[in-house]
Amino acid sequence: MVCKNCGAQVRFNPETQMLECGFCLSSFALSEYEEEYEAANEKELSKEEAEYYQSPEAKTWQAYLCTCPDCGGQLLTYDETAATFCSFCGASVVLESRISNERRPDAIIPFKVSKESCEKEYKKMLKKALYAPSSMKKDQEIERFRGIYMPYWVYSYKSEGPVSVRGKRTRRRGDYIITDNFLLTSGVKADFNGISYDASSSFADNLSEAIAPFNFEEAAEFDPALLGGFYADTSDTYPELYIDDAKNAAKDYTAAVLSSRKEYASYNVREDDIAKSVKLEGGEPKLAFFPVWFLAGRNKKGDRVSYGVVNGQTGKAAADLPVDKKKLFIGTLLIAIPVFIILNLIWTLTPKQLLAFTVIFAIISLILANRRLNLVYTFENRINDKGYQSKTGHSFKLKKKKSITARGLLSALIIVFGAVAAILAAAVNESIGAIIIYAYIFFCLFYFMWSKRRKLSKEKDTAEFAPAPFKMKFPVMIKPVLSAIIAAGVIALNPVSDIWYYAACIASMLLVAWSFWDILGMHNRIASRPLAQFEKRGGENYEKY
Repeated sequence: MVCKNCGAQVRFNPETQMLECGFCLSSFALSEYEEEYEAANEKELSKEEAEYYQSPEAKTWQAYLCTCPDCGGQLLTYDETAATFCSFCGASVVLESRISNERRPDAIIPFKVSKESCEKEYKKMLKKALYAPSSMKKDQEIERFRGIYMPYWVYSYKSEGPVSVRGKRTRRRGDYIITDNFLLTSGVKADFNGISYDASSSFADNLSEAIAPFNFEEAAEFDPALLGGFYADTSDTYPELYIDDAKNAAKDYTAAVLSSRKEYASYNVREDDIAKSVKLEGGEPKLAFFPVWFLAGRNKKGDRVSYGVVNGQTGKAAADLPVDKKKLFIGTLLIAIPVFIILNLIWTLTPKQLLAFTVIFAIISLILANRRLNLVYTFENRINDKGYQSKTGHSFKLKKKKSITARGLLSALIIVFGAVAAILAAAVNESIGAIIIYAYIFFCLFYFMWSKRRKLSKEKDTAEFAPAPFKMKFPVMIKPVLSAIIAAGVIALNPVSDIWYYAACIASMLLVAWSFWDILGMHNRIASRPLAQFEKRGGENYEKY
């Protein structure tokens, strides 16, 4: 898109909402390019093309399709300018471009946050990340933010009519408990406009959720002039993918509002029962472009990438935040040394007590390592990313837990009280304590390392992650197990010389420290991603929606 006065490229300015030329400093309203766009780009689709683009009303617009030669990631642009780095893998390469006809979105939310404001919000967020790598905070790195319109599927519903649900009241009369049942009916009139989910498998769900929501009320009819100076990602997920999620979100919100009213609360009405009785109309998916400032940065080895994103409408920022191990080690020492000195002034630990504490640390590291391994397995395989899984052919999904289950609470109590009982027994009687500690160790080993992967249900599932396989857990979790075995073994043998206690304590704590070092490395794996490889983004058989 060129300037009408000098022929240079014009760019959309989020602050003025005008198209501006950086060469002759001219400004233009979007309307001045509308007729040119309508004449050059918009066309009705044939029957075959309409089926290809998944909508009979779909129209196309002509764009430059930029493809990264390293990872295959694709971006759309309205400008005839070659990008010099890839937003997906962070490679400093010239993207290959070609003209392509793409499905025209039904709506677009223009950028409102400028790049300067975006960088300011991102820096503000990084100030709270004390142990983030210094390279992430460098100005030359932050300046690599790129404005990208991310595709979203948008669903709208209406609910108008009666909602009937059963309620009850319980009262006592003498030795009898009397329950009165009621049928509660109320009228509902609600509009849900703009329930949205990202339509790109390359945009991780956890990042898109972190910068939500977008205000769809500010959306406008799509105009490619808004892409001046920006890019757009291609949509590659099915329009119907999130229909059930959007419908459930509308029903759950309605149920939450109704159940909070005193008329319903006094009848012990469950939200799930209200949600089931809510009737919805609509839900036809629409494709929309939402503004996102996007940053990709590689680690020192160049084999992983971390993303930073900022909502281009509200300025809300989120990022993958790895931890600098050196910073964390120094910070830990600065805290640990004075704490150790203070504790020694008020309480002198015996060698046996020191060993007992190493068992506690070993158990803690065992629990943390198990959880982190599950998260690593889940995130690296993107099991909790519905858009990505839809492209790989998987049908399961995961939802975050809304509350602590009875089974989870019981497991936590067993772990905590088992640890306390083992330590107290070791302090009172070495032989009995050693037996209890050994039994407790093998219980934890059985509970965590032999946990089978749960069958993930598409209908009802409240797991946060999928348990990692045993072969992935064993090399990491064997360290805290060996640490606890060494400590319990010395307590059971009860040697006369304290040197055995100190030697065992040093060996056990080194294994525990090694385990925590592994946990830190696993955190960095979760806070970064393997280099993107979009194998299907560029072939003739690649499906576009």
